[in-house]
Amino acid sequence: MAPTTMQRSAKNKVVKNDRRDARNIATNLNNGTYKAVYVPQDQDVEIKEYIRMIDDFKDETKRIK
Repeated sequence: MAPTTMQRSAKNKVVKNDRRDARNIATNLNNGTYKAVYVPQDQDVEIKEYIRMIDDFKDETKRIK
């Protein structure tokens, strides 16, 4: 689950301990406020790297010109 989707109070940012964290996690799970994290597959990573390579190539071509 994505920890960035947890609802937090201002008090929780100041005082950190395991009991508060556990209660916060349990509350968020109970309320359904957590969102699932998408884990990319190998094919997704390869496509992302290919797109980055093309962008780098374009930038390098512009620099050379």
